[in-house]
Order: sequence, then C-alpha cells, then structure tokens
Amino acid sequence: MSDRIETIPEKTRWEMATKGLTGAYIAISNALKQAVGQKKFEEFNGSLWYEAGKGAKEFANALGLPTGNAGDVEEVTHLLAKASMGPEFVFEVVEATKDRCVGKTTQCPWHKRWKEQGLDINTCGV
Repeated sequence: MSDRIETIPEKTRWEMATKGLTGAYIAISNALKQAVGQKKFEEFNGSLWYEAGKGAKEFANALGLPTGNAGDVEEVTHLLAKASMGPEFVFEVVEATKDRCVGKTTQCPWHKRWKEQGLDINTCGV
C-alpha cells in the first residue's frame, strides 16, 4: 500500500500536506491564544516568526541562493514561504530597491484556514 503514494500527483500531495499543516497550526494557535491570552500568544508567535527568518537564511545557504541585497532576501523568504505553505500563498513585490523591498501578500493560506475554521485570529502579526 505504501508504494501507492506515487499514484497521487506530486502537486496534489504538496497541496494536501500544506493545507493540513496550515489548518493544524491555526487550530493549535487558537487553542493557545484561548489558554494564555492575546499578549502571551503574540510573544510566543513572535519567536516563531523570528526563527522562520533564521530558517530562510539557512535555506538560502543550503541551496546556494544569493542574499546580497533586499530583493534577494525577499525572493528567498517567499520561495521558502511558498514551499512550506503551498500554492495558496501568493505574494507580489510592490517596491524594490537595493536596500529595501516591500511586498504584499494577496492570498494567504493562514487567512483561508481562519475563515474555514470560523475563527477570529491573526497568526501573522506580532
């Protein structure tokens, strides 16, 4: 039975895995927020985003991706986000210079999971 996984297209497996991951994280985040309150939740969540930033640097180094300017860092960050959150994550660069890059998320799997679960929670802000 385990070899049957190959009968599911790779993109479908990726979509299923990332949707499950984002859904589980939202449910756990909501339970944590309810248990400890908004302020403590934001402290906890902030450290996760900090670690994600460090992970982006390690990701870039492992793949030999450039990180010499703001545009490079933006590309690495959003490549990692898309790889880990799936095809539901859509981002566009609004402004880019050598030292600054501003982007906008136009579709977010976290936001979709909040709505699907009927929750009023923001796991992206810190």
